[in-house]
Order: sequence, then C-alpha cells, then structure tokens
Amino acid sequence: MKITNAGRFLGCMAAISFAVLASNANGSMLVSDSFSYSDGNLVPNDPPIGGAWNAHSGAGSVAVQVSSGTIGLAQGSGSREDVNVPFEGGFAAGAGSVLYSGFDLTVPDPGTTITSTYFAHFLQGTSNFTSRLWVTTPSTIGYRLALSNDSALDLDGEAYSGDLVFGTTYRVVTKYDFDNQNGEMWINPVDESSPSFAATDPGFSDAVNAYAFRQAAGNTNQTIDNLYVSTTFQGALT
Repeated sequence: MKITNAGRFLGCMAAISFAVLASNANGSMLVSDSFSYSDGNLVPNDPPIGGAWNAHSGAGSVAVQVSSGTIGLAQGSGSREDVNVPFEGGFAAGAGSVLYSGFDLTVPDPGTTITSTYFAHFLQGTSNFTSRLWVTTPSTIGYRLALSNDSALDLDGEAYSGDLVFGTTYRVVTKYDFDNQNGEMWINPVDESSPSFAATDPGFSDAVNAYAFRQAAGNTNQTIDNLYVSTTFQGALT
C-alpha cells in the first residue's frame, strides 16, 4: 500500500500528539531508571533520564550494587557508599516547586530487631537532605516506613500506621514541597488522593537537585527498582 505525503503528515502529527499527551501526564520527568545495567557497582551508570550516578560520600567503600535489574542497599557498620542521581537538565527546586519520587521497595527480614535508619531522600549538594525515608520498628511484626524533614525520627505521627511485610514489594511515593517546607509519603497509592501522611517535624527549603540513596549503620537491606522523579504525582507513580 502506498503511503501518501498526507498520510505521513498525519502519522507524524499523531506521534507528536501522543508525545505531548505523555509529557502532560508525567509533567517534567527528572529521573527515570529501571537499573537495567550489568551486575556490579551502580556508579557511574547513566540512566535514560537524569545525570550519571555518583557517590557523594563513602566512595571506595562498600558500594551500592546492581543485581538482576535492581539495586541493593546494604546497611551496616563501617564506611559505606551513598549515591545520588542529578536531575535532568540541571533542574533545581525553587519557589513553587513540588517534586515527587517513586520506586519499588522490598525489605528482606533481617532476623533481628530493626535499627531505625533513613535510606532515601531528596538531596542538595552533599549534606542537605529532605523528605528522608526511614525503615523502623513495627508495632507487632514486619517493619514500618517513616518520613522526616530532618535527621531525627520522632515517631510522633511520622511513621506509616500499618506494619509492612518482609519480602513484599511496595510502590513508595514521596513528595517534597519547597514552599511549605515539608514531605509526604504514600504506599501503594492509586493517585494523589490515596491515603498518605506527612512529616511532622519542622521543615526547611532546599534547592534540591538530585535524588539519593544512603547506606548507613542500620541492620536492614533494601532492594530498589523503577525509580522515577517527576514534578507530578502520576509521573513518579508510573
């Protein structure tokens, strides 16, 4: 069948319209990474959207590892690598900025009482962290996730109200609101109106320009997949 110039034009317009609709649905995508790299160190792999992964502390020590299309964070003693991925195009949060992160999280059973530690956050520079995501102790069995604006976990409403199951994968979405100086979190949401909770400690505004994962002196491991950072909730969710 012969394709006319008009047909080519309509095809191009359809493709452009689809791209525009996708862009509108996802807002500005700042990071997109399914970790489809060869097994080994995460740094310095370069995702499809976002800058190359780099270490902002603990470089040369226990490195964040890629394994079968996921990354593993190994909390423990001694020097451990913390990594970040800069936002696409050098974007940095400013007045009016609302950012969302989303990733698949699995926490294996450590076989002992959990030592609370934060393992993911928005980042500016090497030491300004906000919307810090924690693994902490459950009320009965499993573990809980918590969110803080600072380095302390007060557990005064900052922790998710239900215990989560070891070995089960959850979609975790977090929010950073520059103007309101606070973070918010969802677990397995359908949309932004799904149940959530906000960090209750005092916040502050940082011109965050990267998303980071942290390995610290805890006793749990985290498996991470399908990281998206966007200016819209739906972009981070899907």
